[in-house]
Amino acid sequence: MNEIQQILSGIKGGRYGFPAAQRLVADYVVKNYEQIPFLSITALAQNCGVSEKTVVKFCNSLGFEKFTEFKRTFSAYAQSKLIITNKLSSAPAPDGDLIDRLETLLDKLEPRFWTALGMAPDSSGYREAREMVLEVGSTGRRIQQLVTRSGNRELPNITGELVSLQNLFTQTRRSQAQSYRYRFELTGMAQYEREFRRLASQRGEKLPRNAKPTLENVSYDDYADWLTEICSRNLDRFYRIRNSRGDRQDDRQDDNMREKIDAFFNDYRTIRLGLVKLRRSGIKFVE
Repeated sequence: MNEIQQILSGIKGGRYGFPAAQRLVADYVVKNYEQIPFLSITALAQNCGVSEKTVVKFCNSLGFEKFTEFKRTFSAYAQSKLIITNKLSSAPAPDGDLIDRLETLLDKLEPRFWTALGMAPDSSGYREAREMVLEVGSTGRRIQQLVTRSGNRELPNITGELVSLQNLFTQTRRSQAQSYRYRFELTGMAQYEREFRRLASQRGEKLPRNAKPTLENVSYDDYADWLTEICSRNLDRFYRIRNSRGDRQDDRQDDNMREKIDAFFNDYRTIRLGLVKLRRSGIKFVE
């Protein structure tokens, strides 16, 4: 029996003797333990109808000094369970090139990310996006491990951006995400194709009719410039649902959401450009 199973078994068996308020947290965790990696302490407290202090005391009762330690334990379990059972049916097969796999996952996650954050945590849309976030992170870490083994210190490290994406998913409140509609332009190679052909024509190049932009054949600088432009335009492509008060609180929330969206697309830009360099590094990203 692993640590998580022991914790859940102990909660169900009444081993810890929680006070009434902590029992609310315990009941929620037992029913929704797969959501814990994606909840901030504030979100968990709100979902349980208790204070953040009560959540901390609950974690202390289980033997964790801080909420972050409690959450980290559940995150590790969720990631191992995801890999073992291959729950992400929309992802590529486990075997194969990790760069291709991560690129495909990013393409699938990008249009779902913000909409999913406004959904109920037990909805299929939220669960699918949550599993994609986990799979993006685990695939990225495996790529970075192969880069480290290569000894090439000049190659990009995309770990920070992958962590940032997961933090955005876990720290954005559902109520905030529900306040907006999103009409973002996407940043994948399929969307870049029109610009890819335009630039080739501008240079007098004749591309085959079936030529597609790929990590191998795009101009890094051209792709970087296009991504920068798309990221900038996307800052004006989310819209508040007009049932709010229109006061300073709304303005502050708009500014906060703009910062999060800016971080999201900058993370995507950095990761996608990193994949271009990694693809051309000569490393075989196959396990």
